[in-house]
Amino acid sequence: MQTPPRAILEVLDGSQAALVLRNLWDVRSTLPLYIENADPSQEQALSERYFAIVARLEGDNPAVNLEAFSSFEESDTLHALIQSIERDIRADSPEAAMDRLHLFCVKRFRQLLIAREIDTQRDEPLHSLVGKYKKALESEGNLSEMSILFIRYSIAVFEKFNDIRNQRSLAHDNTLLDPKEARFVFDAVGAVLRFIKSTDSGFGS
Repeated sequence: MQTPPRAILEVLDGSQAALVLRNLWDVRSTLPLYIENADPSQEQALSERYFAIVARLEGDNPAVNLEAFSSFEESDTLHALIQSIERDIRADSPEAAMDRLHLFCVKRFRQLLIAREIDTQRDEPLHSLVGKYKKALESEGNLSEMSILFIRYSIAVFEKFNDIRNQRSLAHDNTLLDPKEARFVFDAVGAVLRFIKSTDSGFGS
């Protein structure tokens, strides 16, 4: 007779229980029932609630905030990209997600510019897209001077992120960023994305 999963969790410590829950989620994500019928918006909400519990069990190693990583257009590629980022973060391997985090940012800021009918180039670097976005916000005049200043300073963050993507990520045959530094980068970039999501109504469309 198999031991019920809940009984297993009751005898494990927090970090062990968290690992079991992460593995169960990965197994769930491979089941045809969920692959074929999953609603992306419902999956995102469920994932956030589920991994909030996992984070409490992990205690000293809180989960990365993934609030900003939601689909903003109908795209199987974008959905797969977000899932891939989340898998690496749940596996506590932010260094492995740097190249896809960069791609997500490029797609996100390009979408924000296209929504404003601002031209972008296919090979335009990330910090250039962010710079155009900052200028658009300034011309619209809907944000405070402090908010604009925050986004202006973030341009330098994204410019350095280009270097990390090219020289310290899986985009090429590189030595990966140290996991702790990668976690810091992920948190910093995520903070900018969450701020913009909260202030730009077009961000979460």
